[in-house]
Amino acid sequence: NYGTFYQTSSDFYIQSLVEDKDLVFYGNDGGSGVTALRLDMSEAGAATFNAGINATTGTFSSSVTATSATFTDDVAINNSSPELHFGTTGNHYNWRLAAQENVDAAFTIDVGSQDTAYGDDTYSTLVTVKSDGKVGIGEASPDRHLHLTGSGANTGRIKLENTSASYYAGLVMTASAKEFHVGVGGASTAAGYAN
Repeated sequence: NYGTFYQTSSDFYIQSLVEDKDLVFYGNDGGSGVTALRLDMSEAGAATFNAGINATTGTFSSSVTATSATFTDDVAINNSSPELHFGTTGNHYNWRLAAQENVDAAFTIDVGSQDTAYGDDTYSTLVTVKSDGKVGIGEASPDRHLHLTGSGANTGRIKLENTSASYYAGLVMTASAKEFHVGVGGASTAAGYAN
């Protein structure tokens, strides 16, 4: 006997009687057999859907794995340190969007390892957005609206590029209706001017 159906307190149960074996919902799609849903009992019932998930509303207390999912309304991750992972296959890096994870009072974009086990990665923060609006690139504690930190030859720098020969790439700094431009390129080399 591999399983049983029974009722308790008006609830209907489908129970697998074999330890750590999956519950599988299998059907016929256009003449081909298809596993629509697999519940992994060795992982406390972790659910794997073959195709999309369509629901008016839903609450998930743990991870959800699906080939695809479409949301037509808001999506909320609500816990003390919410994370959204982008797991990849092969030799691609895993990515994570996180709040209150590596940096307090901040939203971060983090990169993991080149593997398929995104949940086991140690993530490094690349971009930090603090609750006061300060943004750090390579800097977890930005003290300006944009704070870049690096230690290599081409880090801690901003590159501005204009692909048109008629204009220059540069910075425009304004205060009290005054402007200061610093740029290079265009029809003639622009070193900087103020107005």
